[in-house]
Amino acid sequence: MSQKQVSPALDSVHQQMQAAASYIDLETSTLNLLKHTSEW
Repeated sequence: MSQKQVSPALDSVHQQMQAAASYIDLETSTLNLLKHTSEW
């Protein structure tokens, strides 16, 4: 029973983590792009 109550909370945390990960990937790729253009 308690597992069913915990599950939605874990789902929301998982979604937040995925969103943060995708944002970090975007930021990293942008930084890499800036690095390459400045080296060029």
